[in-house]
Amino acid sequence: MVSNKRKRYMSEYMKKYRNEHPEHRDYKKFYMLKYKFGITKEEFFKLLNKQKNRCAICGNELDLFRKTHIDHCHETKMVRGILCLHCNTLIGHSKENIKTLESAIKYLEKHIKDKQLKEELCVEKN
Repeated sequence: MVSNKRKRYMSEYMKKYRNEHPEHRDYKKFYMLKYKFGITKEEFFKLLNKQKNRCAICGNELDLFRKTHIDHCHETKMVRGILCLHCNTLIGHSKENIKTLESAIKYLEKHIKDKQLKEELCVEKN
């Protein structure tokens, strides 16, 4: 059994090592891309370049090593694109269900129209 003192020491050691050797972090990320999604480092950068370094859904600029997510079909394992954390979460929570996403859009549109109508009424009163 590993003591808590030993765990803390190893945690601090690994944190220091990662800070001093950023290439290790890069290696691990690209190894996992190949292992989990079957794409190489070159294919990742080709896809990122095709998306102009932006999320495939919202268009926000992607930070290469923070919060980038490979979107893939869970049935076929085919990679669809690179997403930001928020868009990846959106797809995940909707369970990739198009009807759920369309319903969410209608819901938002309805409430945006309601808000605009309320704003127009407030302007007319003043």
